[in-house]
Amino acid sequence: MDVQTQRLHRRLFPATRLVFARPVAEVLYEIQGGRCLYCPGSTPLRTPGTGQVDHFVPWSRFSNDAFENLVLVHPSCNGSKNDRSASGQHTEAWAELYGPRMERAVQLSDEGVFTGDPSRTFGLLRTSYDLLPEGFPLWDGRKAAPNPFDEGQREQLDAAVVHIASLLP
Repeated sequence: MDVQTQRLHRRLFPATRLVFARPVAEVLYEIQGGRCLYCPGSTPLRTPGTGQVDHFVPWSRFSNDAFENLVLVHPSCNGSKNDRSASGQHTEAWAELYGPRMERAVQLSDEGVFTGDPSRTFGLLRTSYDLLPEGFPLWDGRKAAPNPFDEGQREQLDAAVVHIASLLP
């Protein structure tokens, strides 16, 4: 398919968002130690059901439902982040959990519970940040003003990408 046909296909047949089953939230809760990825120092999630499953790399930009792209967060954090890309500090936190998440993704995929695609997720993360223009507003937390993308953010994101790349098979 040429580019024009692909665009038309995406417009006519948009991807469908999944509703995640409770076991996904439970596994994320376990991996994240009951903490919201976006505000780990605040109130812990009481149970997996009190959090919401969010796409770290925004689904609206890249429809990727792979397990490694999912995080458990407070509903208020999820609503605040919406479809924005997270700042470097959140990407670093996500990268720290990427190894355990990837191991669990492979296990869940083998069990037929969920699908994982670590290489694709990593590629989408890298591409989404590589294409950001200087000054692009990144989400930095539910109570923070957008953080403009700059050289410091680039360094944080690059470090997270290098860390994740070292974990890929």
